[in-house]
Amino acid sequence: MFWAAAHFFIGTMATKTYISLLRGINIGGQKVIKMADLRQSYLRLGFQNTMTYIQSGNLLFLSEESEEIALAARISAQIKTDFGFEVVVIVLDAARLAAMIDAEPFSKREGMDLNMVYYTFLAAAPAPFDGERIAKMSQNGEEIAFGEQVVFLHYPNGYGRAKFSNNFIESQLKVG
Repeated sequence: MFWAAAHFFIGTMATKTYISLLRGINIGGQKVIKMADLRQSYLRLGFQNTMTYIQSGNLLFLSEESEEIALAARISAQIKTDFGFEVVVIVLDAARLAAMIDAEPFSKREGMDLNMVYYTFLAAAPAPFDGERIAKMSQNGEEIAFGEQVVFLHYPNGYGRAKFSNNFIESQLKVG
């Protein structure tokens, strides 16, 4: 539903539609942010039509700004001011996010269980890396594919038992 709303926003206003992904909030009682409070932080930054998705820290918003990195820095600074802790923020233009989703290779297979396909969005483009070496580390039928600032994962046994966790991927690619 959240991503469907993102597609609705694309092209409907003169401003640009963005999705921000906050890493590591509301997990195990750490770095807790209520989504209503987060929306208020975004409104203080001058963003419009803010919409959150559950307690995830994923937020859709409109802005006239055009630089994703600058937006992420502004949001991160506002969160530090409002909540007292630092958070990694990834901001993606909605059209770029849609292109990333369209590039995901696993769901195109017949009979694929889409509940077992995951995305890891990276805060920065990784330095050159050996994707084949990383893919060979898979276990239990897991698959990995690399896109631009995103890693696509197929976990046939679910995320909870996966070898390719976000921390593992980021350590292999040397990005946060």
